[in-house]
Amino acid sequence: MNGVRSRASAFLIAMFLILGSAGSVAGHDVVAPVLLPDGAPPAFDFTPPAPGSYRLPVIREAVDGAVLDTDGQPRSLRQGMAGRIVLFSFIYTNCGKECPHATSTLYDIFYATAADSDLAANLSLISLSFDPERDTPEAMAAYGYAARTDPAGKSPWSFFTTRSRRELEPILRGYGQNLSLRPSGVINHLLRVYLIDRRGRVRNIYGLEFLDPRLLLADVHTLLLEEAAAARSD
Repeated sequence: MNGVRSRASAFLIAMFLILGSAGSVAGHDVVAPVLLPDGAPPAFDFTPPAPGSYRLPVIREAVDGAVLDTDGQPRSLRQGMAGRIVLFSFIYTNCGKECPHATSTLYDIFYATAADSDLAANLSLISLSFDPERDTPEAMAAYGYAARTDPAGKSPWSFFTTRSRRELEPILRGYGQNLSLRPSGVINHLLRVYLIDRRGRVRNIYGLEFLDPRLLLADVHTLLLEEAAAARSD
């Protein structure tokens, strides 16, 4: 794990220099960043634009909702956002493919924030289970163990669940996250990660084909540049 983390850190520090110049899951094992054997990130067939060279439209308001943290304490999604820019994903711990990929991408972002104090101070990560029957607060604590025990100098990462599917449903509807439950217990869903600005508005939605940490980081930096420009004009 340390070797994987070192390779991830080396890649992500290099990626940050580039951006800066442009302005088993069922057993709750740690989900590590996805890297190829040579330490390179997964390949994507596009090059993300330079931060600040484009604008991100407002897609919708990010809904609030009642959740439980890893200590079983009642919280709200808005509390977890804590007035920061947020990368938010729905997951469930028994997911076989999509959720581990989303989580590993957020780990890439999480470790990258150690190299950028401004990013660490302005970005939060949130993972919310859409399987409250199995994903108890204890299960979510185990799922996010690496992030919860290695927070120093990095963005905070909250792992939430809900008391029941009844409390979960309005959150799913608010974000347009559709899913269906198979008799086997497998949950069919599309992978979705949401970028939410500091004012609580969804500014981008990433699917599997665009879940590139370079793009997510460029979008976060674009929002930070947008905030800085707005502050200068006041």
